[in-house]
Amino acid sequence: MKNGNYTFNWMRNEAKMKKILRTDVFLSLNVWPNRFNMSENLMYIGEPKKLCPINSTKKEHKELDQQILKYIVKQIILNVSTALPSEESLDEAVDIIETINDYLCRKINKTTTSPAPYHRSYKFQDLQHEIDLYMQKEINKTEPLLLQTYIGYIFDGIKDVNIDFQHDLLFIWRSTNKSYILDNLTFVYKTPEAHIEFYMWCIVVIRMVKYTHLSGIIKRMQNPHQRTNSVSERTLELICARSVSWYMNFAVAYGIVDKNFQTTTGRKVRFMIEQLRDELRENIRKADWLDEETRASNLEKLEYMSSFIGVPDWFFEKSGLEKHYRNFFHWGSSYFQCMISD
Repeated sequence: MKNGNYTFNWMRNEAKMKKILRTDVFLSLNVWPNRFNMSENLMYIGEPKKLCPINSTKKEHKELDQQILKYIVKQIILNVSTALPSEESLDEAVDIIETINDYLCRKINKTTTSPAPYHRSYKFQDLQHEIDLYMQKEINKTEPLLLQTYIGYIFDGIKDVNIDFQHDLLFIWRSTNKSYILDNLTFVYKTPEAHIEFYMWCIVVIRMVKYTHLSGIIKRMQNPHQRTNSVSERTLELICARSVSWYMNFAVAYGIVDKNFQTTTGRKVRFMIEQLRDELRENIRKADWLDEETRASNLEKLEYMSSFIGVPDWFFEKSGLEKHYRNFFHWGSSYFQCMISD
């Protein structure tokens, strides 16, 4: 596969894969709540959750895995051309895929947990400066607006997001993640762009296969003697079910919870908890090993302790669920938009 004067915008396509398929290839950006201030969101950059996009092949399965890759490659090519690729071209294509994937898989051993701080913050310009210095040293090339461009693609089209590249911070989970960022970006820019694009196309196809029953078929092909759980092969159904249960848990519960729970089992549990609370209060008052300040503090804490039994009090109220989900939005096919609005 010749590169020539070919130009491929890998950052824009990486952002599309992130936003639509929930897939990271070379870099990952996530928006999560600040653990010390849950009303504030922070941006975390680092390695993808799945460092090895295509599972590393076992020796005994290598030939079969290559045949699967060749089939995927052939379908990608036939999608844009009527000419069947030669076996030599398919071998070259598989070699390109395996070379890039092997590099990413080797990074797993270099990103293990270390005794470094939980996370470290960087100003955009400071992290960009480190990236520029590293790339200049390794491949005599820099991309001065790399971070700003990448994050701009990620948030493109998302309303009510204003990023101040002068003052906002990027967080990295572990110090080893920074080395991953530096090494991976250098690798991307020294690899022919056509190879990077081809690899990313393959990842898109493989990702889509995993949302279908073909995923189970491929597993059985790779492990013909291994017993498989038919339920675990229902990939698409399970992903949908997990997502609904996670984001719409109260709505799901509404269909299965006993409508009389609050006046039957719930009442008994509440009575039991009040008895436990009364007993604990009495024990605190009588404890001779507590000083008065600690005793008063414990009694105050006990009074403010809340109990949540089964479902909230509003659960069976008229329009209770509608009020609970009134600010819930589903942003169609944009995974990243859903992540921010969650």
